[in-house]
Amino acid sequence: MHPGSLKGEREFETSKFLPVLFIMLIIGTLYSVYTVFHLFPLLHAPATNSVGTVQITIFNVLTAMVLLCYFRAILQTPGGIPDTLEWRLTEGDTQKAPESFNLQELKRTGERRRCKWCAKYKPDRCHHCRVCGTCVLKMDHHCPWIYNCVGYANHKFFFLLLLYSTITCHFIWFTMFDSVKQAVDEDAPFGKMFLLLFTELLSSFLGVVMTAFWIFHIWLALRGMTTIEFCEKSFRKSGFNTSVYDVGFYGNVTEVLGENPALWLLPFGNRPGTGLSYLSENSSLLDVEAGRRRKKSRKKERQKEKERGEEEREKGKEAPLLGSASDQANGPYGAAASSSLTENLGGTQKETLVGGGGVGKAQGGEIETEVIAELSGEAGGGTSVPSAEGGGTAVGGGA
Repeated sequence: MHPGSLKGEREFETSKFLPVLFIMLIIGTLYSVYTVFHLFPLLHAPATNSVGTVQITIFNVLTAMVLLCYFRAILQTPGGIPDTLEWRLTEGDTQKAPESFNLQELKRTGERRRCKWCAKYKPDRCHHCRVCGTCVLKMDHHCPWIYNCVGYANHKFFFLLLLYSTITCHFIWFTMFDSVKQAVDEDAPFGKMFLLLFTELLSSFLGVVMTAFWIFHIWLALRGMTTIEFCEKSFRKSGFNTSVYDVGFYGNVTEVLGENPALWLLPFGNRPGTGLSYLSENSSLLDVEAGRRRKKSRKKERQKEKERGEEEREKGKEAPLLGSASDQANGPYGAAASSSLTENLGGTQKETLVGGGGVGKAQGGEIETEVIAELSGEAGGGTSVPSAEGGGTAVGGGA
């Protein structure tokens, strides 16, 4: 599936299409009032005919660019995850990210990110839009004004829409100011004066808002960031103005406007890449250290998990080994030959059995006897040796 297509077609919802109708109403109002109450009077007056010709030409070109960019941003799908085997999510799969994918955004375990709604693995910079009901490649944000998400395939059209809308709004209020002033001074009819003042104020307001929005997106584009990535970094309060996807001034511009500079200001041309990968071995990253730190951190996490797993396996092996070693030492007598101690001091008997054998010691005034016996697999004979105190020592090969 081409990255510019989505999983299935979007279901048309009238309520969500209302913002688009509202925008079209604003465009129609500005165009009509500016043309009827400003351009036509200029064209009809011989003294201002040339000025009117220039302004109407520029205004219509700008309006055409606004409409073209607007409809392209609406109709062009932002890009979806391909429906191919390597991106399909299988139940219970713990597959690590293949090196050929060159992914930067992974789980701590090294696994690929996944979307439970689309049942697919997610490439870098891809996010699921709950409004559109699908994952969007290089998702910037969901824009209700275009009834679409802004993503990999239509980011350029949205950016140019901001550019031409900003220029058009400023062009309207700047060139129409004299017509508004003249209507007020000449005490024009209420309807004409109201429409001129309304259009002047509306274009001024929209011009300020669109300028701020456009400057913000210029700032994002020059740093290789999307709106979502900026918000994520801002919430973390660290590195909000840097991005691992920053490939320099020219590289960042081509990521948004395309590789052909002649088509940068036109809503045409293909975007570089496929929208599935944004880093390669030849990428000249400005934030290489940040990427290295992230890879190093992931490597440490995986190493710690590996060490913990080895420790658990070693502990599991030691428990049965200790038991078997004890059984081997006790021989066929097992637990019956375990250590026991019986003491009877003051003229009585003191007996100690250690391991598989025993030591018996009797203290009874004049006689002290020490018996040492070692157990073996077979019964053996014994030898009695008198002690220096008149007792005896018996050594036996079996109990």
